[in-house]
Amino acid sequence: MPIPRTTKTEAIVLRTRDFSEADCLLILLTPAEGKVRAVVKGARKPKSKLGGHLEPFTHVAVELAQGRSLPIVTGAQILHSFLPLREDLVKLGQAAYMCELTDAFAPEGEENRALFDLLLSSLACLADEGERVLHYFELRLLGLMGYGPEMRVCPCCRAPLASPGPFSTSLGGGLCPACSLKEPGALTLSPAAFQALRYLQTAGLAAALRVRLEPSVMRELGQVLGGYTRYILEKKPRSATFLEQMDDLTGPLQGEEKGL
Repeated sequence: MPIPRTTKTEAIVLRTRDFSEADCLLILLTPAEGKVRAVVKGARKPKSKLGGHLEPFTHVAVELAQGRSLPIVTGAQILHSFLPLREDLVKLGQAAYMCELTDAFAPEGEENRALFDLLLSSLACLADEGERVLHYFELRLLGLMGYGPEMRVCPCCRAPLASPGPFSTSLGGGLCPACSLKEPGALTLSPAAFQALRYLQTAGLAAALRVRLEPSVMRELGQVLGGYTRYILEKKPRSATFLEQMDDLTGPLQGEEKGL
C-alpha cells in the first residue's frame, strides 16, 4: 500500500462540526491553499490528543494526510491560542464573527495569502482593540473579496464624491446628491464616518488602529458594514446576532478620543 502523501501548513480554524460518531470536520484557512476542509479522526473521544489543539480561531501548524475524499489531520501544534479572546464573551463573539465572515466569503481551494494575513493580524489585535479592528477587518475583507464599497465616486453615475453622501447597500457605495434622491433607503453618513470608511480602505492595520473614533461613528460603521455584508451574503451571520445581544446587555461602548 502506498504511503499517503502528507503536507504541513499553517492554518486558522474557522469552524468545526461533528462529522461522525467520533470524528470532527474542520474548516481551515491556510496561506497557500485557501479554505480547506479536513477530518480529525477520533476528535470527539475524551482521550483525543488532537481535539484540544483545533478549537475555532486557533492558529495552528497542522499535518495533513491525503484521505479518500478529504485530507485527514494527523498532527497539530498550537501557534497562537488567542486565550484572552476566550475569556471575554464580547471578544469571543467578535472573533467568531471574523471567522464566520471569512468562511462565508472565501472560496474553497483558492490561495489568498492576504486574507490569511488579515485574519491572523486582526485576531492578534482584537483583545486590545475590539470593535475598531472588527470594522477594519470587515472593510478589508470586502475589498479582498471584490466587494469593497465605492467611496470616491458614485457607484450609480460615477461622479466624484466631493462631499459625504448616503450609503447604498444595494449599489455598494456612497451616493452623489442627485443619485441619493433615487435611493430613499440609503443610510445617512456623517462626515466623520464617510472619511473613516475612505481611510480604512487603504490604511495598514497599525495606522488604522491609531485613529480614534467617537462611539457614534463606530455605530455608523457597524450599521453600514453590517448591512452591506448582509446584503451581499443574503443572510445575517449568526455571530452578528450574538454580538447584538451582548451589546444590549453591556450597554454602549466607552467613549474614545476624536480622530478623523
